Amino acid sequence: MVSRHSVKRRLPSQEKQPHSKMKVLIIFVAIVVIAFAQGPQGPPPFLVGAPANVVAEFKQIITGAPDKTDAEIDRDIENWVARQGPKIKTEFNKFKTQMQQGKARAEAAHRASIAKFSPAAKAADAQLTAIADNPNLKGREKQQKITSLLQSLPAAVQAELQKEMQGSSLRW
Repeated sequence: MVSRHSVKRRLPSQEKQPHSKMKVLIIFVAIVVIAFAQGPQGPPPFLVGAPANVVAEFKQIITGAPDKTDAEIDRDIENWVARQGPKIKTEFNKFKTQMQQGKARAEAAHRASIAKFSPAAKAADAQLTAIADNPNLKGREKQQKITSLLQSLPAAVQAELQKEMQGSSLRW
């Protein structure tokens, strides 16, 4: 099953350190988008206690994420954070650190999953990862391509990938 918003995944051989900050922001955006979409549980931790107009401004940025590339989202968020007060900046940086730690755990789990995959599932995972990592695609385009690819896979491969995704916190 594919979540409404894609989250970037990389194979260990594709890992490039200079893009690490950008990947953390992308994961962050996906989590925040999902949190906002789920409703009234409140804003992300760095916005707890923030004025309603600040929360609304951030929500506006996140709401537009599916129609932007990863670089555009990163730029918008970084620009937004730069305009905020010290409390939000500090809390945002703490949240990013937590996201980096979660990303490291998710990547380790992904590597373990790949090791157990059949050759067909490994090939599908590589294709899904390539779509998720494509910097030229907008979020909505990634979602459509991932959904299309998943639907085109044999049922056994779909089941194998879905089983692993259910045990993972990271989605394509």
